[in-house]
Amino acid sequence: MTANSKIIDIKVVKPRVLVYPDITYAQPYDPYFGISSLKLDIFKPEIKENNLPLVIYIPGGGFMRSPKVNYLQQK
Repeated sequence: MTANSKIIDIKVVKPRVLVYPDITYAQPYDPYFGISSLKLDIFKPEIKENNLPLVIYIPGGGFMRSPKVNYLQQK
């Protein structure tokens, strides 16, 4: 630090998010496995603002090697 340096205390506020897990959006038929449910999770900010951006995250691998919970734990 130099003589002109200052320490600034910055308060970081983590936004609150509403989570709607495992929403079934399709139930396709597979001749080997029968009917399966395709599901998604919705994460919605609790703030009440219009025109918020939308992020769609699609991991590769079909969750076969790593379950979705591993992705949800990322900060």
